[in-house]
Amino acid sequence: MIRVFALDDEAPGLKNLINLIQRLGESDVEIVGQSSSPLQARAEVERLKPDLLFLDVQMPGITGLEFLSTFVTIQFEVVFVTAHEEYALQAIKAGALDYILKPVSLDDVRQAFSKYRKKHSENHQHSEDSQRLALPSKIGYRLVPITEIRHVKGEDNYSTVHLASGENIMISRTLKDVEEKLKPPRFFRIHKSHMINLSEVREYSLHDGGFVVMNDGERLDISRRRLAEFREMMEQFLLGNRTR
Repeated sequence: MIRVFALDDEAPGLKNLINLIQRLGESDVEIVGQSSSPLQARAEVERLKPDLLFLDVQMPGITGLEFLSTFVTIQFEVVFVTAHEEYALQAIKAGALDYILKPVSLDDVRQAFSKYRKKHSENHQHSEDSQRLALPSKIGYRLVPITEIRHVKGEDNYSTVHLASGENIMISRTLKDVEEKLKPPRFFRIHKSHMINLSEVREYSLHDGGFVVMNDGERLDISRRRLAEFREMMEQFLLGNRTR
């Protein structure tokens, strides 16, 4: 079932979009919510957890890109809907599934669902492997697959995300905020300042107070009070990978 949520501040546009989705008559499509208020929609999307979000780009007080940047992780696909063609490049860079220009047609909606099905037929893993972390950027946000995150370093109200590519991105979120989204069994907080991706650990030692060496060669200390739990988590993670 494809669970759908639609957000458009213009009531006629929202009504037209909902009508078009219903006209498709797809048995695997369920409209779980709709809203003309970004503030209301933020809480509803978090609660309803849709698979697909139809999102207006230009809204009073906030853009669609800014709306998405309020989510720490994006676990749904996004189809941008707008009357402004100049936003297409930003939508593509943001990793949107599709980009529809108003007035929306039945074929536009049908194509969006087709793209969704094609993408998810190629990857059936609706698990942590398909989750992405939303990193705030100047134009809105950047979606990064959590499997590409090597480790995260926290300092005061900021965190630096270290990617497997070697790129480091600083975001205005605390490590605690990030920890709420990057959970075991893949991720583990080894220290008050560091969270690591267990699959990116090259080696670990219980000597010298305990430390790990990541795939990029960086050595990170393990907090003494987390050492026993880390050892248990690491063994479970390795065992889980061997049995897949």
